[in-house]
Amino acid sequence: WCFFESFDYHMGLGYISAGRIENGRLEDVRIVLSPGYHLSFPFLFEHDGQLFMMPESCASRRIELWRCTSFPDSWELHTTALEGTNLSDSTLVNFDGQWWLFTNISDDPFDDMCSELHLFRADGPMLEKLEPHPLTPVVFDSRCARNAGRIWQRDGIFYRPAQDNSHGTYGYGLQLMQLEELTMERYRESSVR
Repeated sequence: WCFFESFDYHMGLGYISAGRIENGRLEDVRIVLSPGYHLSFPFLFEHDGQLFMMPESCASRRIELWRCTSFPDSWELHTTALEGTNLSDSTLVNFDGQWWLFTNISDDPFDDMCSELHLFRADGPMLEKLEPHPLTPVVFDSRCARNAGRIWQRDGIFYRPAQDNSHGTYGYGLQLMQLEELTMERYRESSVR
């Protein structure tokens, strides 16, 4: 299955759709989450045998964690975090036994979500306790601050896909960032592609 943002240009709202991939084609496409405000960036993960989705829910000014009750199109709001915060493109990763929330936050009047990457240590994927990293924002650069998908590990190395929103253009390009150091005292990453 592939989960993705669909956009209603008449209403100006995004919602989450999904389709089954079969024989190289996307079949059985359907709306799976549409709460009446804009959603995008569907980040899905499994925890304790259950499927969760943390879509970008910037319009609600919080992180929303939805639990799947019937795959693929029945979801219930499980919990929220960072209430009243203008944030986007959040993703979770378990790095060396510690959960981390990477998110893009804007506190300026322009709602610029592309310049600052914020980092929080989490007590687990249910986001019950979030502790801001002392150096947050850990990245301040429109060329690589905004998340562009799931952080993954390959051959013991963690990679963070990042949007390049430089030159005044949203979606100008992509970068692949290697996470080199991640502790409560330090954060270091570098572009590898």
